[in-house]
Amino acid sequence: MAEKLEWSGWFKAANRMMGGLVKMGFTPNHTVLLIVPGRKSGVLRSTPVSLLELDGQRYVNAPYGVVDWVRNVRLTKTVQLRVGRRMEQAVFEELSARDGAPVLRQALRVAPKLVRQRFGGLTADSPLEDIEREAPKHPVFRVSSVQAVTQS
Repeated sequence: MAEKLEWSGWFKAANRMMGGLVKMGFTPNHTVLLIVPGRKSGVLRSTPVSLLELDGQRYVNAPYGVVDWVRNVRLTKTVQLRVGRRMEQAVFEELSARDGAPVLRQALRVAPKLVRQRFGGLTADSPLEDIEREAPKHPVFRVSSVQAVTQS
């Protein structure tokens, strides 16, 4: 059975604060607000995530594993990304462990310590094969088919 991640009160508060900053247009660590309908309720859910750029492509990874936003994205594939008043619609394509490993290596280079701790002791200098073995625990999505959404 998969490990159930329990979010502490301070972590939830930090996520709400980060979401508020992103809504105001501040993007620490290339953070965007990912908005996706809940897979059961259909209610829009939002969570701050970090966009990574590698070789001209944009990616989002799930450092905390297969959490709710990952399950929702796997079902719908189409999400909205928001920074300030700018909103764009994007299609997320999940990558294989092999294709996602270089993205995770980049994530390990730029992620704060709290996030890096979730990767079982791996670092950006770890062999790519080791990162590839860890990759199924941290899904990676390529951001494609992006278009601007006008807000009223």
